[in-house]
Amino acid sequence: MQTMDDAGFMQIAQSKQQNRSTGYEYNRVRFYARPEMDELATNGGITPMAGRSQEYVDAVLARGGEIVHANDGSKSLRVPAAGRPIFRSTEYCTIQVPGDKTNIIDRPATAIDKERYAKQYAAFRADKNQDEASGTLLTAWGGVPPDRAEEYAFVGVKTVEQLASMSDGNLQKMGAGSLRERTRAADYVKSMQGYAPTAELRTELNRSQDELETLKRQVLELSSELRERRRDSAVEQLASTLSPEALSVVAPKDNTKPKHQNK
Repeated sequence: MQTMDDAGFMQIAQSKQQNRSTGYEYNRVRFYARPEMDELATNGGITPMAGRSQEYVDAVLARGGEIVHANDGSKSLRVPAAGRPIFRSTEYCTIQVPGDKTNIIDRPATAIDKERYAKQYAAFRADKNQDEASGTLLTAWGGVPPDRAEEYAFVGVKTVEQLASMSDGNLQKMGAGSLRERTRAADYVKSMQGYAPTAELRTELNRSQDELETLKRQVLELSSELRERRRDSAVEQLASTLSPEALSVVAPKDNTKPKHQNK
């Protein structure tokens, strides 16, 4: 795999996109963790204390390290050798122009990478599909047959958005029908961009409808409870105005018959 710096990558991206200004957001990006040996922790040594957190300093001191004072007033930290290989997990990312397998950035993930490709990074941290987080998967779209989706995946094109952003040069490598498929993908992306506000409005409408139904149920429950209270109050008020003789007339009679006693 060939690697390059950001300047080289942007130069290639600009030349191969051939004025198709789609932006970096449609690049195929994958974050991953790579274990790397911590040379300082493994073999020991001296490192400047500047920039080191207090937590790190305390951990080194707890393992037998010490603070070294220089004549110029600066401080360094003597890190003891662990006596065994110590590995740290480092977050990396690969960045690829859709359809171009020859030029891929592969480097430790920077803060800019994590911010620029926030959806993919969040999916990586949650152990979810990063391609799915960046757009609509070709395999779920239905706009290309499954075998074509596999062919596009081979060159790093996993989503409809990535297909829509492919340059003419990279598209020619995909054979007959690729221009029509890119156009179909671009139309889909455009239609979904217009659909997004509608979908958001529908979600808000459904939420309001649910809240309205909840309020209706609460009103019905309160009305039923109020009717019960009014009825009980009316019965009590009526009973207070009747004489004992009248109450005995309206009181329910016990119609149970006495049981015959055995002779």
